[in-house]
Amino acid sequence: HRNNAIVSSRFGQLTAIGIEQQHNLGRFLRGRYGTILNTTYIASEFVVRSTDIDRTLMSAQSNLAGLYPSLNISDGRVPFQPIPIHTTSVHVDFVRFPPAQFHSTLRFDSCSCSDKT
Repeated sequence: HRNNAIVSSRFGQLTAIGIEQQHNLGRFLRGRYGTILNTTYIASEFVVRSTDIDRTLMSAQSNLAGLYPSLNISDGRVPFQPIPIHTTSVHVDFVRFPPAQFHSTLRFDSCSCSDKT
């Protein structure tokens, strides 16, 4: 029996299973792309972006903990590698919510994707 307790008492928070799933995904990504990723986090190599919602920030943290498990710049003195997660307020998040004037230029019907979900 897995403990699926909510990490925080607020509705919509990441569960223990969600944390584990994201951590496992990070480990999978390390195995799959380990030949092109450095073993330690280097800020100039990639940027992590998340919505400014607790659950998605926790997902990013858990995923990164799996991606960079104990290979960090502190030489093991700190048990994890701190990695910045960049967020933007939902009011100015133009990646997730493009301004209204751009909605008419977005054409989803021309998507060549096989799954339009």
